[in-house]
Amino acid sequence: MNNTENNVNDSNSNNNDENEIKHNQSTNTSNNSSNTQNTVKTSTSSGSASTVHGSMWVKASDMGNINFAQIKTGGIQDIFLHQLALSDSKFKANLTAFLNNAKNAGIRVSAWVLCLKSNGKFIDPTGRYTYSVSTSYKTKVKKAYKYWYKVKVKVAYKKSVKKYYKSYYYSHGKLKYKLKYKLVKKTYYKYVYKSTYKIKYKTVYQTKYKKTTKLGYNKAYAYSYMNNLTKRIVSYAKINGVNGIHLDYIRYSGKAYASPGGTTTITNLVAKITKAVKTVKPNALLSAALMPETNANAYYYGQDYTQLGNYLDVLIPMVYKGNYNKDAAWIGKTSKYISSHSNGKPVWIGLTTYKSDAKPTPLSATELLNDVKAALNNGAAGYALFRYGNVLNNNFFNYSGSLGC
Repeated sequence: MNNTENNVNDSNSNNNDENEIKHNQSTNTSNNSSNTQNTVKTSTSSGSASTVHGSMWVKASDMGNINFAQIKTGGIQDIFLHQLALSDSKFKANLTAFLNNAKNAGIRVSAWVLCLKSNGKFIDPTGRYTYSVSTSYKTKVKKAYKYWYKVKVKVAYKKSVKKYYKSYYYSHGKLKYKLKYKLVKKTYYKYVYKSTYKIKYKTVYQTKYKKTTKLGYNKAYAYSYMNNLTKRIVSYAKINGVNGIHLDYIRYSGKAYASPGGTTTITNLVAKITKAVKTVKPNALLSAALMPETNANAYYYGQDYTQLGNYLDVLIPMVYKGNYNKDAAWIGKTSKYISSHSNGKPVWIGLTTYKSDAKPTPLSATELLNDVKAALNNGAAGYALFRYGNVLNNNFFNYSGSLGC
């Protein structure tokens, strides 16, 4: 989800403040004594009553770890199950049991499908792609070289010479001497020529290369990809026990503005998928993970909340505060904007259950509850937790079934 599905590492840390949790529990219980465990009434921004709807994303590897009784009591009514659980043979063996357990618990399961991202790269549904072209050109450059020349220098050298001295001795009672000599080294100087150099520069022409990014269009590939995607989604919808389709990465990577008609293309693709799914399973729930950039969302990602509200049953913006260095107030502000631009469709606010992608430490139950309340108090009809597993503090479910806003 917003590039977190592959990046979030499981964490076993548990950082709850028990006293704070108990206080929250007692407050919620007193405020919601008339509520059932799984259905909570709250006020929307318009003042009308609505049902708080809990949901969560589940990776294929976490299928066997779910305590359905716990999450049902905690208010979870929908699960978005990763597509690997439906397509990978090592998970498919357990799929039937998982779907039956979900059905017995009264929890709906949607296939969580990664749409326009394959092998780590985004697919432009218009067929647009970029490629690099290398072109050569000549340019003048200064090239250094060594210029050699002779220079006269004075050098010292040693030479052996005779050095005389008087050697005294006595002969017949008289002091006498005679000259002696020895060889000693004496320093002399001479001038010689030696080769040396200095750095000079000359102008030469050099071949360089320049890379230019160009655009290309492979509409045939895009058409084939979209058709195969739709067929794959329909095959998931046909599975007994799968009663919804959740579209993830149904967007551009952040440069939708560079593709003419990009927003319309995304909307049309969602419309096509919705029609195909509703044909084989009319009551299927159609939802999509959307980016949270409010009025800039269509410009950057091609996701227009109002247009998509024509075809989706539920809008699920990924309001991941930690990844944006924001707080609960930002969750509320974003929830209010998207809920008022969803064309009347319910909005379930996607929330991370951990601090951020960079720090996947589980949030305390109290903080996660406050994030949920910030969304519900600002027009959201529900929430979606990213995600089930060790990045989720399971104490949350002890109190979320009686949420009060």
